[in-house]
Amino acid sequence: KTLVEDVKKPTVVLALDQSESLAAVLKGDTLETFRNEWEAAKNRLSEKYEVEEYAFGEEPRQPVDFQFSDKVTDISRVITLVSDLHAGQNLGALVLATDGIYNQGSNPLYLANKLNAPVYTVGLGDTLIRKDLILKRVFHNEIAYLGDKFSVQVDVSARNCAGSNTN
Repeated sequence: KTLVEDVKKPTVVLALDQSESLAAVLKGDTLETFRNEWEAAKNRLSEKYEVEEYAFGEEPRQPVDFQFSDKVTDISRVITLVSDLHAGQNLGALVLATDGIYNQGSNPLYLANKLNAPVYTVGLGDTLIRKDLILKRVFHNEIAYLGDKFSVQVDVSARNCAGSNTN
């Protein structure tokens, strides 16, 4: 009889947002400090875990290059990639370093449940709440004929827009 025991460390995936929205915040000394902290965290984690790094924006890729030049942020693609690559494996955690602004793909909150591992976020960027109008829902008739009168209901949400007018 032969007994083979293979013990693997859990994997921690570090994913860094490489979109242009972070370029305005992470520059100069701030970027250098962040890069040093990123490397230090990676080294500390590698003592107990297998560490993988991904850059993401338009699409997930390796290595992390700290360029912040992607025009699009698709957080859902990196979550899906990690889920697919580590399905049935010992995934310890996913650490997302991002400003949370995604402009492509599905809502990342719905995909995080697929991982069966905790998702930790490192919030980057500006924390100020900006003036914003959001078109929440539009209710309308599915069919309308020429000359018919019909109503349309629009739910609009506004943030920091007190006393403002909009079209």
